Amino acid sequence: MNNIFKLKSLKRIVLVIGLLIISFSSLTAFASGNKITAGIDKTSYKAGETLKLQLNLKGEKKVSAFIVEAIYPEGVSYSSIEKSSGIKEGFAEIYDSGSKVSFVYTFKNGKALNPQDNILTFKFKVTENIKGENEIKLYIKGVLDEEGEKIFADSSGSVRFSANPPKEAVKLIKLKPSSGSLTPAFSPDVYNYTMSVPYSTESITFEVEYEGEAKASVNRKNLGSGGSVTDFLITLTPSEGEKIVYKVSVKRGEYVRPSAGITNNQGSMDSSLSVSENTELNSEISLEEIDIVESENRDENSKTQSLIIDSPNTVTIKEENSFTSFILGSVTALAGVAVGIIAMLIFKKLNKSKEK
Repeated sequence: MNNIFKLKSLKRIVLVIGLLIISFSSLTAFASGNKITAGIDKTSYKAGETLKLQLNLKGEKKVSAFIVEAIYPEGVSYSSIEKSSGIKEGFAEIYDSGSKVSFVYTFKNGKALNPQDNILTFKFKVTENIKGENEIKLYIKGVLDEEGEKIFADSSGSVRFSANPPKEAVKLIKLKPSSGSLTPAFSPDVYNYTMSVPYSTESITFEVEYEGEAKASVNRKNLGSGGSVTDFLITLTPSEGEKIVYKVSVKRGEYVRPSAGITNNQGSMDSSLSVSENTELNSEISLEEIDIVESENRDENSKTQSLIIDSPNTVTIKEENSFTSFILGSVTALAGVAVGIIAMLIFKKLNKSKEK
């Protein structure tokens, strides 16, 4: 009865030890004070990047031999293995089948491998043909000490990584001109806009905000001539993928010449009063507001326009032909001279009569 109980207890102990060995075999191989750990330099890789898988030997016992096998997924290619100085002192063989790379180490000249970090670094190239979550499986076999005794049982594990994670979509979230406003109002899904600015606006800049990895640019800054339409192209260039272009067509107002007017005492122009030929204007302008009467003579056949004040609230345009005015003035002058001469002759005759 006691023997049966002892046998059952022994079976339970063996079962517990087996479960412990299985539980520790996922990524780290343990022995009495010794262990081999593995890890990768990061957890996410893009196409063209190098995945580095590093092995570390820790513990007290020196190692005379071991085998490491790494099974890698499609879309990942084996590149090389970096060996520590201790590994280089022994014999090493590498075998690659296109999906599994094996490394075999044995010591030489009685120099076993001292426990140390980074005894091996497997390098794999990530291609664009692999996406999502993946893993590299590791198998560690035949780990022996200096006496050729097995340090621990063969074990296995894996390291997981993600490849070519989807990039954040590039998206414009703000487009604001320095002058004017967009029509329609900005929306990331609307790519064409119009807007108008006054003639006084000579250039426009845009404030932009966007999501994702990209660079923003605009094709120009200055506007065209008055009355013209200028197209501004705001371009988002992602690190990968096609460009995204938003177009803003800006119409610049036409140039407006200042209207002619009458200058008042304060020096400002009253453009509400327009004067045309042969027209009487009943303008609300008092005598005190009229400072200057302008006339302009261009040639003898030109017309002279004069502002004549008829009454406090009436301004009349009077036109005169310059040539006619010249003849009339000349005749008047000659008549005056003749009258003067006749008066002198009469005066002399009167004096002579008195003397007699």
